[in-house]
Amino acid sequence: MTIEQSKKKQFIAGAKCPQCGEMDALVFYREKDKPVRECVECDFIEVLTEEEKEQPDAALNIKIIEL
Repeated sequence: MTIEQSKKKQFIAGAKCPQCGEMDALVFYREKDKPVRECVECDFIEVLTEEEKEQPDAALNIKIIEL
């Protein structure tokens, strides 16, 4: 059995399941190169999307005038 087949899972400390509300029951792993979070207490599974990060707005040049 390879590491890919065994799905190396990591618990997400302090995370609450959005479905059952159980604390410290979510695990994170990758399946077919996609991030997945799953609850070990209920049947909640979510494939996370890796959306492009928004580019921060360009810095504003502010001129300070002493009065």
